[in-house]
Amino acid sequence: MIGPVADLASNPISPTTLLSGSGAAIVLGIVLFAECGILLGFFLPGDTLLLTAGIAVAAGTLSTSLTTLMVVAPIAAIAGNFVGYAIGYRAGPMVFNRPRSRLFRPEFVDRSHRFFDRFGTWTVLLARFV
Repeated sequence: MIGPVADLASNPISPTTLLSGSGAAIVLGIVLFAECGILLGFFLPGDTLLLTAGIAVAAGTLSTSLTTLMVVAPIAAIAGNFVGYAIGYRAGPMVFNRPRSRLFRPEFVDRSHRFFDRFGTWTVLLARFV
């Protein structure tokens, strides 16, 4: 295999592979949406992809404009956050109401509520930068 096909086969989530081609903004939007909103998206390279896209636009190696990326990225991330919230809002009570779950015991929920009542604002603010 030669060229982009070989790159895709060797490392399918490489930022360089994901941003190659004319649909870079679409791929960036999908990755950011999945990373922010879908529970299984945590392994996707959203931050690395944003950094690589910015460098590629500045270097002139990416055909997508910076304006397009600056519009697509926040919209995809915010939409992903809304979807993630909706999933948690609907599925959360069902998960926490199981009395003998390994991960979600009532005492863990109570302890988390106390923590977020005390440090919630700062925790959410600082977590956005971690």
